[in-house]
Amino acid sequence: MNETFKGKGFGMKEWTVTDECLVFKGENIPYKSLAYFNLVTTPTTSLTNGVISASYDGKALTLSFAYNQKEKAHEVVEFVQEKINRANGIEKDYRYLLTSKTGSKLEVYDDYIVLYFMPVGSLLANIARGGNTGGKRINIADITSIQFKEPSGIAVGFIQFSYPGSIDRKDGVTGAVNDENSIVVDNNNLTKAKEVVQYLEERRSSLRTINQVQPISSADEIAKFKKLLADGVISQEEFDAKKKQLLGL
Repeated sequence: MNETFKGKGFGMKEWTVTDECLVFKGENIPYKSLAYFNLVTTPTTSLTNGVISASYDGKALTLSFAYNQKEKAHEVVEFVQEKINRANGIEKDYRYLLTSKTGSKLEVYDDYIVLYFMPVGSLLANIARGGNTGGKRINIADITSIQFKEPSGIAVGFIQFSYPGSIDRKDGVTGAVNDENSIVVDNNNLTKAKEVVQYLEERRSSLRTINQVQPISSADEIAKFKKLLADGVISQEEFDAKKKQLLGL
């Protein structure tokens, strides 16, 4: 077995993630046996531990990691969750997966995003609710604005989404860290964050174009959408649906 990660928080048992299984207290636990593997809280200082909650065969596990391991530990959570999905025949077809140092993550699909928000707060509260607040799905066509602030110096940045019914927080980075419609950006995920924002802005623009075109039966209009298909702006399914609409089929 190729060891991927070895975690151990202050005063807690050591655990190991390999290509094939989770190793805890000398027991090899296959990924197919794990019901879940969730980040509960991330350490904010060198005096605190991060906590991961897991379960297999009806047994609950509490795993910990140190402050200096947190970035790698976040990656390991994604690694194990992917292993669990694959072991159970579940494949996610997202275009981008963006994770933050706070434990939040953003999945970007063709027509929607799913935001898993991890509050920065009480360890006991996070354990009680089992980690992040669950995935919030937002259709890209419903996003009214995307605010992107790059990190500067020691200050982190963020991506913040607005949509009908959302409450926009105006207190900058401080608000974004505890805003369920935002994800924190630092220098480690900045490059991917820029790609995500660019893709979402382009996708929003293309979806607005599709929704604003009047349904007229015209060869010129079909040719226009054919070009959008060739440029990769719209999918084959979107082109086929629009063609049928224009032809009145």
